[in-house]
Amino acid sequence: MSSESFPTTERRNYRKLGALATAIALGAFSDLGGGASALAIAGAESSPVPSDNPFATTGEAPTEVRAVHTKRKLKVETVNPDNFAPFGWVMTPEKRIRQSRNAYGDRLDLYCDAFARDQPTEWFLLDGQNRGTRVLFLERHQHLSQTFIPVGGKGFYMVVAPATCREENGFPALDELRAFFVPGDSVIHLHSGTWHENPMPKEDGTRLLVTSHAADPQNLDMPLKGLPLDVERRWFKHGGYDLALAI
Repeated sequence: MSSESFPTTERRNYRKLGALATAIALGAFSDLGGGASALAIAGAESSPVPSDNPFATTGEAPTEVRAVHTKRKLKVETVNPDNFAPFGWVMTPEKRIRQSRNAYGDRLDLYCDAFARDQPTEWFLLDGQNRGTRVLFLERHQHLSQTFIPVGGKGFYMVVAPATCREENGFPALDELRAFFVPGDSVIHLHSGTWHENPMPKEDGTRLLVTSHAADPQNLDMPLKGLPLDVERRWFKHGGYDLALAI
C-alpha cells in the first residue's frame, strides 16, 4: 500500500535510517495548532549542498571513498542543560516555569518549551540496535528543530556540532564536534541547523520517538509535493576520517 492510501493525518511508511534501525513514521501533522506556525524559523533558508564537495549530499552515500588520513576519538559527556546549550536543550523541570493549566493541583506538574518547524511535521518511531560508535556523517536541517524522546528507558549517544560551526576541508571542524550520552529518562531537542549524527543506541532494542518533516528526502515513500529538500550531510567516513566515541 502506498503512503497516498493513508489519510493526511495518519500516513505510515517504512524506511531504513542508515544502519541504525527500521523507522516507522506514525502520523503526519500539517498544523500543530495553538499558534505553532508562529514558531517557524524567521529567515531560515535551505543550504544548498556545495557542488564542489564530493562528500556533501542530501542523503545518499558518496561514490568516492578516500583512504583514512585522520583518526579521532570523541570524549563522551553525560548530557545536561548546561553542556548541551550550544546545540539545543534538555527537557527537564529545572529553569522552567511550572504551568498552571491543570486540574490536579500538586499531583501533576506541567512544563513546556517551544518547537519550531515550517514544514508539515511527522513523528518517527525508531527501533535501534547497537551499531557501534563510529561516526559516518553529520547532517543538518534548516527548517526543523528536532526532538529525540526515549521510549522504554534505554539511553543513546549523540554526536553534534553547532549550527554556526566553522568548516575545515568541507567538513564541520573536528574541534567543534561534541559527543553526549543521553540517559533513557532524558529528552533532548536540537536547534534548527545543528549538525548531528543519527542516535547511536547503547544497547539493542532502543526505541526513540523523533520529530521530522516531509521535506526530509530519506522519507522515500512520501512525495515532497514541492517542498524544498531540508537535509544536508557531510560524509566523514567516505572523506577519510575515522571518528568514533572514546568508550
